[in-house]
Amino acid sequence: MTGDFVGGFSECTTDDLVLLRSIIDETLDTSSSRFSTLSRKIEDSRAFIRSAEKEIKELEQQQRVLSKRRRVLSAAIEREKPIPLSDDELFQIHSRKKVAQNESAFLISKNGAKTEVGESLVLGRDSSCGLVISDMTVSRKHARLFKQNGNWWVEDLGSKNGVRLNGEKIESEIPARLPKKAIIRFGAAEFSFFVGQRAEESLV
Repeated sequence: MTGDFVGGFSECTTDDLVLLRSIIDETLDTSSSRFSTLSRKIEDSRAFIRSAEKEIKELEQQQRVLSKRRRVLSAAIEREKPIPLSDDELFQIHSRKKVAQNESAFLISKNGAKTEVGESLVLGRDSSCGLVISDMTVSRKHARLFKQNGNWWVEDLGSKNGVRLNGEKIESEIPARLPKKAIIRFGAAEFSFFVGQRAEESLV
């Protein structure tokens, strides 16, 4: 087949045009597939946005309610005056206390030896301490770990070389609240602190 189809293409044969049409068909197929994919993604995104907007509104409502309740509780705590609690609030308190009562706290030395903290544990070089640490950087009665209101605390008993909690030195004779997992240094003696059912789940 001969003839001028488009300016500059007078040398093209019918086979060339068939090839070109095939190329266009392939491009159209790719374009259509991509169009469909993007359309689905847009629709999925719209559905996600609708769902997210609904959840955001619910979270905003929850935050307003809880923030208001927190202000009421803070005022009651400040006045040391009890207030009525809902059944759900009482259940939450009971559940949290039950979990705390069933938990144990441990100190784990660098060589893997573990000591249960219990309700109170005094540490130091003195033989009367619940945990004797044979280290000259440790004072005779260096520190105390204790449990209060479901939380564990560490207190520096006026030691010479201090107590460091996760690298930060705590103030002497002012108890510092302990997280569930921590590194505590008494002088140069380092221990892992762990709260839970199994002492083997120590810090990595």
